[in-house]
This record gives sequence, C-alpha cells and structure tokens, in this order.
Amino acid sequence: MTEWQHAGLYDPDAPDADEHRALLEYLASLGLTVEDVNDAACDRRLGRLAADRMLWGDTGPTLTAAEIAARAGLSEEATRRIIRAAGIADAGDVPAYRDAHAELFSGFAAGSQIFGEEALLQFTRVVGASAARVAEAAVSLFLANVSPRMEEHQTPPLERVRESADAVAAFAVVPAAMDVLIREHFVAATRRLGLLDIAEGGATAVTIAFVDLVDSTEFANLASAVELTKALSDFENAAMDAALVHDCRVVKLIGDEVMIAGASPVTLLDVVAQVLDVVDDHPLLGRGRGGVATGLAVTRDGDYFGPVVNLAARLVSVATPGDVLVDHAVAQQVGRDGYIVEPAGDYELKGFAEPVAAFRITR
Repeated sequence: MTEWQHAGLYDPDAPDADEHRALLEYLASLGLTVEDVNDAACDRRLGRLAADRMLWGDTGPTLTAAEIAARAGLSEEATRRIIRAAGIADAGDVPAYRDAHAELFSGFAAGSQIFGEEALLQFTRVVGASAARVAEAAVSLFLANVSPRMEEHQTPPLERVRESADAVAAFAVVPAAMDVLIREHFVAATRRLGLLDIAEGGATAVTIAFVDLVDSTEFANLASAVELTKALSDFENAAMDAALVHDCRVVKLIGDEVMIAGASPVTLLDVVAQVLDVVDDHPLLGRGRGGVATGLAVTRDGDYFGPVVNLAARLVSVATPGDVLVDHAVAQQVGRDGYIVEPAGDYELKGFAEPVAAFRITR
C-alpha cells in the first residue's frame, strides 16, 4: 500500500485503516489506479467511478468527437448533432468516447442513406430519451430499495461502494434484455400498425383513450413518497397489463394520466374498463375516469397527434368519477357490441369551435 500512502489515500495508523485498506484493494481489483482513485476521492465520486468501470470494463474513453467522425465517415458537425440528439454530453475536444460509440455512429451514417438525416436524428432523440428513462428507472430502483437500507444500517464505505458496483453488475443484463424486448415490441408494433388503416396523407385510423385519476392532487399531498410511488406504479402496471392483453399500447404516462391507443373502439373500451376496475379496488388511488375517441391521427416517434387525440383528452377532463365518455363515432360502433350508450350532453371543449356531443358508456 506504499503508493497509496504516498498519495495520501491511506494511513495505516488511522482508526479505520483496515476498512479503508479493504476499500482501496477492492478498487484496485477493478483496475483503478492511484491517480483514478485520488481524482475521484477529491470529487466524492468513488462509487460512480467503480460503476463506470463495471459498465464499460475498460480503462476509460479514448476518442474525441473528431476521431469518432473520422471513423464513421461523418463530418464533425453531423457527429455532434447526433451526440446531442442521443442525449450524450458533448465533451468538446476532450476524449470522452469509446470504440462502441464509433460503431453506433457508423450505423447512423448507413441509416441516414435510407431514411434521411433529419428523420434519423429525430428517431435518435426518441431512442436516447427512452434509454435515459430506462437508466433513470434502474438508478431509482437502487435509490429506493438499497440506499435506505444502507443508511439505516450505517453501512461502511467499502460495502457502500461494493453494493453500488454489485447493483451495476446486476443492471448489466439490461442491454441484453433490451435487445430481446426491442425485437418483441418491433414485431408487435408491425402487427398492431398493420391492423390500422393508413389514410391519405399518412394519417392513421386509430382509437385513443385517456384514463386519469380523480383528486390525485389531494392524494399526492396526503400520501408519503413511498406510498405515492407505489400507487402510481400500480396504476401504470394496470394500464400496461390491460393494453397488452388486448393488443393495444400505452403511448405515454402524463403524471396521473395514461394515454392508450388501439385499432378497435370496443377493444379499447375493454382496456379502459379493466384499468378502472383496478383503480376502484385500490386502497389509495381513489376513483378514475375515461375519455375515448376514434378517428384519424398522425403517428410520429411512437406518439399520436391530431383532433382525435385532443378530443379524447378533453372528454376525460369533463367526465365525472367512474364514468367513461366517448365521442359520436365510438358510440355508433360500440352500441351493437354489448355496451349501453347514453347521451351525456353537449360540451364546449377547449380547442373545438362547436359544442361536442358526448356519450356515457356503461359496461
């Protein structure tokens, strides 16, 4: 441990010398040098340094953006645009990238020849945002389930770093899992979109539903952070499970509201009903309500846009707790499929010039 002592990182006479020595030996076993640890210790990022080594398994980034551009056959300007679109930090002229980045950017160069650079940049933004969400969810999993336990038991520094590194090692299965899941969801998306009619101008015939939680602000103020997180997760899981069973898709979650898309109004109403059942039976979520509309929408980056989306969102906002309000087009289609349809009145909805007729659906 002589070089560690010379660097001021280890004092054999300190009360916690044995524990500190074990920590340094563990870091050294990961391939970290005295210089690495010294720099990280100054910034209080030993855990992050160990995690980085566990994730990449190398000695660190060696390539600049200019070198990545040369390898990929792209201009440096185009390379930096891709970096920003993917949500990766632009490090300027500092070596911050690896061989894997070069392969990624080479793939972009090939793809841009097929789809066009601007279209592929937008797709890259979607992929980058999705990857960021997965990573945030993984870290949150650690913070919510492991960190409190370490605080409660006053876990020593070595074990903190080791547990962090072990968690990262466990998360190493995520890229392989994502490869499988992307393939599965690609097949499902191809099948699902294949069921929808593509209209003139690239619009898609689709049914959109919104389900939201009533009085969620009051619930959020009264519940603890743990209770709120668990309850919203239950809501999200209920929506995803119901959508999957009926070959629909959860498009996005917006706080206490979920947006779901499907080909058939009847099928989507079944999804909404299943979600509302879960909400009604939940001890904390209170009541839910739904809004459903069908028509043409533009699909882009996994999302839907257009009047039909706006109408479904407005209908859920005026529905009373426990109710599902639908537009005239949905009412016409589901009345002969086992649903009871009742006129619910005309509503002046934001973004619509004329009052909109709404219908209440009873299962």
